[in-house]
Amino acid sequence: MSRFVLLLALFWVAFAYSQPKEPQLPSVDFDPGYGVGFPVSIELFNKGRLSGYIIFESEPIITIKERNWQRSFGEIKVLKIIQWQRREAKRGYVFYPSKYEILFKDGSKFVLESNLSFFNKFQLKDSTGRQFVLYSFFYDYFKNGKWVNRGVSSFDENSDFPVTGCVVFLEVMQ
Repeated sequence: MSRFVLLLALFWVAFAYSQPKEPQLPSVDFDPGYGVGFPVSIELFNKGRLSGYIIFESEPIITIKERNWQRSFGEIKVLKIIQWQRREAKRGYVFYPSKYEILFKDGSKFVLESNLSFFNKFQLKDSTGRQFVLYSFFYDYFKNGKWVNRGVSSFDENSDFPVTGCVVFLEVMQ
């Protein structure tokens, strides 16, 4: 009986102090069930290019009222922001894209004078699985006769260039 108790005690000690197995890490591959991804190359103002997959919960639709048509994001070849519009914020101003030059895969081209809200802030996942949140709008403050973040003195409502790091160009790689 004492042998049985000794074996039981040793078994319990071995079990209590054994190392648990490492949990498996979740997959970082893009899962189409999570949303919709498009391979893109993105240019950041004065920062260079990034490439990866732009991720949306569902595929955005662009409505162009002037031509009475709708186009899906997947039809875009190039999207270039050519102007930002100033809006008052609590402590300064926020500049949202207000004019885009869009080239579609079918060769048609259109200048859209409106804001594409889905493109103001979005996720990009690179080839290593890292995800970035990117912005096409920016904040600035007008002090002592010039813009703090851009260094220009014009107080125009519209701006032709953003702050460093702001998204200015997107090319869909498909």
